[in-house]
Amino acid sequence: DWDGASLVELLRTEATAFLQDGAARIRVEGADAVLKPQAFSTVALVMHEMITNAAKYGALRDRNGGVDIRLEETVEGALRIDWREWGGPPVRPPTREGFGSTIVERSIPYELAGEAEVEHKISGVRARFRIPPSQILEFADLPEARRACGGEAVPSSIKGTVLVVEDMLLLAMGAERYLKILGADEVVVASSCQEALAAVKERSIDLALLDVHLDQETSAPVARVLIEAGIPFLVATGYGTADVGIEEFDGVPVISKPFGVEDIAESVSRLSLR
Repeated sequence: DWDGASLVELLRTEATAFLQDGAARIRVEGADAVLKPQAFSTVALVMHEMITNAAKYGALRDRNGGVDIRLEETVEGALRIDWREWGGPPVRPPTREGFGSTIVERSIPYELAGEAEVEHKISGVRARFRIPPSQILEFADLPEARRACGGEAVPSSIKGTVLVVEDMLLLAMGAERYLKILGADEVVVASSCQEALAAVKERSIDLALLDVHLDQETSAPVARVLIEAGIPFLVATGYGTADVGIEEFDGVPVISKPFGVEDIAESVSRLSLR
């Protein structure tokens, strides 16, 4: 109707249309903004390109990564969009400026007198956009502090402090993010049995997620300590879930890598039934 429209609903529509079930890995926080028609059309093109690129080359390329989008009203009434990709495969900067990157970097400055900045960090694409106050009708609070673009937010099923034992940084970062989405108050990350055992000794751990095969060892010693302390835990492996072949892990819910937030939630639900 050539009227203002919600940016959050735009993001939800784009994510669902392109990613279907994977849309829940795009999460939005901050304040929604009702954009004027011209701004809505321009931002829609930019967000379409950002999501498409993340799905083809970035954090949404596999099941490990995700995108956090922070929407913020500035002091002068502008909209700041902070896009951060995490947990996906290493990012390589483009070797040339294609049509898509031109849209992302030039549309908002050219058509809306706004700002656009994109960084291709190896850990994930970072982008910042500024939409001037003249292009915004109003701001509105999100009904939840964090929302998944794939529908309702994943129900919180984890509380307290969670220990993650994982020797690959990107997987550890992804697990940390997923556990916080599911409600963990704090996530402690360890890359070795020595670090993990020290954390169990020093901290009050409520749940643990153990990678079975670390660099030169397995996490069985950590599992033994957790069992003795009565601390529940999950195990993750890239070798399949049928049988990890280690006595300490018998009967424990096993997650096959790479995993997503839904896999952790489902395994925690199985853990609670034991």
